[in-house]
Formats: sequence, structure tokens, C-alpha cells
Amino acid sequence: MVIQIKHVFVGVLIILALFALGNCRNNTEGSSTLDALSKSETNAEVNHNGGPLSFYLTKAYISNDDLVESGIDCARLSDQPLIAAAEIESYRWQTHQMNVNEVAFERLVELEVPVSGLPFVVCLGRTPVYSGAFWTMLSSTSFSGIVIKTPFTTQGLVKLELGYPDSEAFEGFDPRYNPFIREYLSQINKIQY
Repeated sequence: MVIQIKHVFVGVLIILALFALGNCRNNTEGSSTLDALSKSETNAEVNHNGGPLSFYLTKAYISNDDLVESGIDCARLSDQPLIAAAEIESYRWQTHQMNVNEVAFERLVELEVPVSGLPFVVCLGRTPVYSGAFWTMLSSTSFSGIVIKTPFTTQGLVKLELGYPDSEAFEGFDPRYNPFIREYLSQINKIQY
């Protein structure tokens, strides 16, 4: 009897997992990160809602923990990018600091970042590559992912950093060194080594 209940429970869990995965695919227009990246999303001529490399907020607020748990493929991206490829003036690969134009920087400065962070998703086309969070330096809450700290200290400079309050809080692998992002930045001559 106990074995039969375990089998039913496992079956229900599998069905729920498949249902959740199906919903994720619907939210990202049916493409996974690897599928889309293998279709040459890094080509400089591709222009999907802001360009091949863009930073998006999510349509509805989602906590950073929920974004990590559900996976970035489930993130419902805002209609317009927060930072479009054309707004990135340069990207320093070793430090992951980028300069953005004045229009993009103004949008960033105007963000209302709660002490629990404001999630963003880095995409090639509309395909999520990795996520992170804007994090106010007024927060006493730590974060183990990629952060862009606010308020900004230098005009036009955006730093993608490991963890908050510092890199000691970071866990996992560093997704900023994505080869597809590096290839795209090289193609458009915006990467600095």
C-alpha cells in the first residue's frame, strides 16, 4: 500500500513538473536558451526588440529567489529592453563594466530599487542568458547572484558585480563570461580587454 502511494505521489510530481515546463516554454515563445543560441542569435544583423544583447526587467515583479528557482527561461520579459545593444558604448570584459549612453543611464537612475533587489535578465535577442538584480547599497540583505549596485557613482558607468554586499556573498559559477556575449560584443567592436 505504501509503495503504491509513493508511485502515485511520484507520478503527480512528474505531471506537475511537465506542466510547469510547458508553461515556461509558453512564456519564452517556445525557445530554450541553448536552442536559440545555436540559431546564431549573436549575429550582428539580428535585431529583436532592442538588439541582440539587451538587459530586460520582468513584466511582473518576481523575487530574485523565485527567478532563480523557476529558471530564467520562465521569466516574462518586459516588452522593451531597459538597456538595448545600441545603447552600450563599451564593455570591459575583464571587469564587466560597461558604459551606456545618456538615455539608457537616465532610465537606470530613475529605477526604484527595493531593498530586496530588482531582477534583470541579460538576453541575446529575447533569449535569456543569465539573470541578476539591481541592488541598493542601502540594503542590509545579502544577495548571492550578479548585481548592479545603485545609486550609481559615475555617469554612464554600469558595473556587473558578483554578490552583495561583496563577492564573498556570491555562490555558483560566474555567468558573465558567456562566450556568445563576448562574440557579439567583439563583432560590434564594443569589447575592451
